[in-house]
Amino acid sequence: RVQCPASMTTATANIQISEDASRWDDVYDTTGTKLTFTAVQGTSVALNPANWSIMPKYIRIKLGANNASGSSIAFKIFARAV
Repeated sequence: RVQCPASMTTATANIQISEDASRWDDVYDTTGTKLTFTAVQGTSVALNPANWSIMPKYIRIKLGANNASGSSIAFKIFARAV
């Protein structure tokens, strides 16, 4: 799950992954749909474990146009081995 901070503005969030923290790729499910979610302040979002059969080395959450501040926002990502 992803925990959204209480201090953020609601925005569409895109999930990106990387193996070297240099080149970032958007994540798509098996049907070709880009993985996004609506990040709402002070909430948690459950991610479908079927989309994470192989855990990437780095995960980044990129906010859409609603992040008017342009500053970095820290999300907490919780995962466990299945």
